[in-house]
Amino acid sequence: MDLLDVLKPLLLMETEENVQAQDSTVQEEEVLETSEEEVLETSNEEGNDESDELAKAKELAQNYKIRAEKAEKLAKLSKVAPVSKPAPTAGELSTKDIYSLMEAKVPEGDIEKVQDIAKLKGISVSEALKLPLTKQILADENEQRNTASAANVGGSKRGSSKVSDGSLVSEADKGNMPENDADLDRLWKLRKGIS
Repeated sequence: MDLLDVLKPLLLMETEENVQAQDSTVQEEEVLETSEEEVLETSNEEGNDESDELAKAKELAQNYKIRAEKAEKLAKLSKVAPVSKPAPTAGELSTKDIYSLMEAKVPEGDIEKVQDIAKLKGISVSEALKLPLTKQILADENEQRNTASAANVGGSKRGSSKVSDGSLVSEADKGNMPENDADLDRLWKLRKGIS
């Protein structure tokens, strides 16, 4: 299981909380709208004066304008993701990050893991290298590599050596014939006296 798989649900929860907060703001504005409309309706019934109606219409238009501006701002905020420090991508490591990776002697295979951590935290690679989590992951990977190389130390398959002419003839006299064609040809030539 990757680190990204573990941290994605946490990031999604934070995003859902932001959306819920925005939804509650929209609901509050809707309640305000309905209460304003009710007040205007009741006031229109009481006063039939044209100047009152005109003033109320202007006030209503102003309220609609304010609400529309608020709705536009809210729509823009909901479209814009939370701004964080841009995480470096594979091809965009800064000089400081490259130097930090070299200084920490991070193997090439582990650089992507460090970048993933930096991306999730929203920090630079050099800052991610200082985190205990990153240090532990790099130590575990290094231990796995050392264990794998120690397991591969066992004996390697040795190539076949050429059997001397004398031992080839003596083994054939005992009844142990050579297994490969080249040694059989050599034995035949040795018995016939052909060099």
